[in-house]
Amino acid sequence: MARNRVWVIDGATGLGDPIVSDTSDAAWLAHRANELFVRHAGCHDAMPMLESVAKDLEAAFLRERRRAPLERWEIPCGAFMMLTARNDGVCELAWTADCRAILVGSDGETHAFGATAESEAREAGGAAAVRVADPAERLRAPESLARLRAGRARYNQPGGPFTLAPDPAFVAGVRTARVALKTPAHALLMTDGFAALELRYGDIGAAAFVAAAREEGLVRLALRLRHIEEELDPAAVRFPRWKRSDDATAALVAIA
Repeated sequence: MARNRVWVIDGATGLGDPIVSDTSDAAWLAHRANELFVRHAGCHDAMPMLESVAKDLEAAFLRERRRAPLERWEIPCGAFMMLTARNDGVCELAWTADCRAILVGSDGETHAFGATAESEAREAGGAAAVRVADPAERLRAPESLARLRAGRARYNQPGGPFTLAPDPAFVAGVRTARVALKTPAHALLMTDGFAALELRYGDIGAAAFVAAAREEGLVRLALRLRHIEEELDPAAVRFPRWKRSDDATAALVAIA
């Protein structure tokens, strides 16, 4: 968070050995991107800001990587959701991939952007199609890796999905929206791992999600999420998924 902007960033789990980090290229991407979002938060408009982020992120990747990627699927990638709150009560959003934002005005009007129940259902269907001894470890099955690597190789290419990456091409696929809210309003920004409580597990609705975040706090909601994943469905059978649990990050914002 910086100035009048707040964001969440979600690095995509690597599908092979890391090439820029000793441990996790996903974590490297999230940390570097966050640093650059802060550095360029003073840009008035989101798209010039993201163009600067993309340029510097590419430079950091070229400088810090230990080897060049042999295949495009090795390039670190991820999702983000960013909200810019303007003085006139208008909120501007920019995002790639499957992060999610829910905005609720003081009159109860609700808007949602990014990941949807349908997109989560498609991902769950892909995971369910993989038959392995431990369903909660589908991601590392050879069949899964081959399929996911083929899909990721199309990222930030013409006709392919666009994701946050050390590649200026991703900016062309950034989605944007503008919403006028009756203030005081609230916005909940989250990675798909946190949004799963609403979209995948059906534990709560959109407006109620924001209300619960305000009343209960994000930590309590995170504990509800992990209770489902670690105690009610640790084998990922009732709710098919690639991993037992995913990184869950969220930010709750009050808009005056």
